[in-house]
Amino acid sequence: NMERLIRNSSHELHANDECSVKMWVQRHQKHVFVFQENSGSESFVLGIQTDWQLQQMIRYGHNGSIASHSSFGLKKLKYPLCSLLVFDSSRNAIPVAWVLGSHCVGQDINKWMVYLVERIRTKDTRWRPHAFLVDDPSFDTSIIREAFQCRVLLCLWHVRRAWVKSLLKKCCNFDVQREMFK
Repeated sequence: NMERLIRNSSHELHANDECSVKMWVQRHQKHVFVFQENSGSESFVLGIQTDWQLQQMIRYGHNGSIASHSSFGLKKLKYPLCSLLVFDSSRNAIPVAWVLGSHCVGQDINKWMVYLVERIRTKDTRWRPHAFLVDDPSFDTSIIREAFQCRVLLCLWHVRRAWVKSLLKKCCNFDVQREMFK
């Protein structure tokens, strides 16, 4: 169990965060599906998935839905966390992978998605999700479509929220704002 591993390990392996991450990755290699250190040309990416999570992703993700929750830590953490979820037969969400990265959009998602899909397809070559749900309208859906070979659905709540924020930035008149949202 990943939670037990983290709880039983020291919170800080080294005073330097980069060294601490490298040490953690070395100790837990079987749970890491992608790791790229921060360098001049490459940005930091760390993908974590336990064997149990891989089994759940194969079981419930095949012909099912995968959801991405990528808004955790965007403003507070140096590296935001993206969680991937599948849904069991009772529609309960099961976390099946976590990705920490410098950026959660653009080419960075391509890096970890390709590695994750390759990992899954080494276990089951027929594995295909029905849909991939995205909570960030700025995600490059073509990368997701190409990697997972399924349709991509945007979370309406997040799209509407981004749209409202954009409108409010462009319209500063409170009376006009009130009329827009009647």
